Amino acid sequence: IEANRILLFGGATKRNDTEELYFNDTWLFVDEDRRWSEAEAAGAAPEGRRADTACLLESSGSRTVAIFGGTDGQKPFDDLWLLHIQSSSSSWQAKWEQVQLKGSFNKPLGRSYHCAAVVGDTMLVWGGVRRGEDEGCVVSAGDNVHLFSLARRTWSLVPVDERLVSGPRSSCTAIAHGGKVLIVGGKLTTAKARRANGGRDRVEGCLLFD
Repeated sequence: IEANRILLFGGATKRNDTEELYFNDTWLFVDEDRRWSEAEAAGAAPEGRRADTACLLESSGSRTVAIFGGTDGQKPFDDLWLLHIQSSSSSWQAKWEQVQLKGSFNKPLGRSYHCAAVVGDTMLVWGGVRRGEDEGCVVSAGDNVHLFSLARRTWSLVPVDERLVSGPRSSCTAIAHGGKVLIVGGKLTTAKARRANGGRDRVEGCLLFD
């Protein structure tokens, strides 16, 4: 979130061989101290989850971390949370806000193992999986791009031709650079895409969203 600070939210661990424990705590690593400390934040925090995305949005000098999606092992989340941060070298203040959007037809489906990146004050979300009855209990979350504008507080949808991206995928990495978003790696999430890839689910090469 800053040159010398790293923010960590959520995650999961095995309590035993059959039970997973999901976290919704927030931790801060400060480079000068070389240590982690639990970061306090006002307001109700998101439910515990893993496989969500966290992106830093900067607008008018303010810093906000956007948390989208993820899963608690039973259901995928479609909620969007903002952690508003005010900090200096000697102080830290943060507050959670759940973004409530009525009638947003372009809002992404609940998903996990998707990717996200930020260009300006806009967050791009792509890929991922959600629970279903096929594909080994998960189904593709689709191959369309969803954009969230922090300034307008709206979602917009950008249709993507599946043939141009080799099919929808999960577990990929998104990197923003020079006003563009680079998508690296991942796993194909439909049987059709895996067949077209020679039966392999792993994807080589990169995609560039301009």
